Amino acid sequence: QQQQQQPIQSYQETLQGILNFAISQTDGQPPPPEAAKNAEEMDEERKKFLLEYLESLQGKDHMSTVQTALSVVLDPKREEEDRLEHLEVIAEEVEDLNIAEDFITIKGLAPMKVLLGSDNPEFQWRAADVIARLTQNNPKCQSAAANFNLVEAVQPLLHKDKKDIVRVKAIHALSCMMRGSAELLVQILARKETVASIVDCLTEGDPSDRLKVKTMVFLKHLLRESKKRPPSEDVVPPSHLPRNVLVNVSSIHSIVSALSGDTSNHQLWEHGLHLLCALKDVNDVVNTMLQADSIPFLEVAASRRDHLQQLPKDDREAHTEELESHQKLFGDK
Repeated sequence: QQQQQQPIQSYQETLQGILNFAISQTDGQPPPPEAAKNAEEMDEERKKFLLEYLESLQGKDHMSTVQTALSVVLDPKREEEDRLEHLEVIAEEVEDLNIAEDFITIKGLAPMKVLLGSDNPEFQWRAADVIARLTQNNPKCQSAAANFNLVEAVQPLLHKDKKDIVRVKAIHALSCMMRGSAELLVQILARKETVASIVDCLTEGDPSDRLKVKTMVFLKHLLRESKKRPPSEDVVPPSHLPRNVLVNVSSIHSIVSALSGDTSNHQLWEHGLHLLCALKDVNDVVNTMLQADSIPFLEVAASRRDHLQQLPKDDREAHTEELESHQKLFGDK
């Protein structure tokens, strides 16, 4: 007859006790002495993994975690480092769609808007990061962001005097808010200075490579979204539309300046040329502007194209999309 299992209550409510119980269930026998020894000798990494796994089985009160973190963030008596760490906790948690919507319910957007306007860049970029994660692919949260006029709150963070990471996170927040939301797209386009501030991120204030790439990608999405969901003229004047704001001498000059200043950045060139191709699809005058620009961009682009074409086949194939953009803009070579 099979030996009766020990009841779970007989095990101590410790990590070792839990392990002993788990081991005993494998064969219906109480754990041998060496099992307890193994539990005692378990390293910290294994202990952490097991505890996290057990927590996932019984469920974690994520919303309680967010509420606690928010109370810390809003407490001016807490150390700044502690408040910033808890702001990052909120950003991680609201990536979950349900937690994000609950965050809206507890009116979490109001303090985030306040933090966007903080004088402290550390709070600014983390609040923008929360907004980005909260609204990405989340229509309910995008609608709430529109009601809170968060585009207007984020736009000043694009200024050239802001820290680079603040500008990067601001671009990302605008991108996440805009994609899939006609309402937020209108709010971005309704303010002509918002698009102008985004273009300035390519050249003004010594932007990092990361910021320039993020900006090129955002402008591509902005152009695409405005074509997919064209706003009515009574809410967005035609002069504010990307096809007009970007197809002008100043904006084209900013794009080619960013590209000409760094001929070795593959991501920048891939997205930059793709943006120029998209603009050419809108208006053929782009090619004329490229030829007339004060920067000898055609020569710079030709030099980079030659470099890519001379790469070994496997390396060259990694740049197929960029080479296709070269061909579309400048013809066969």
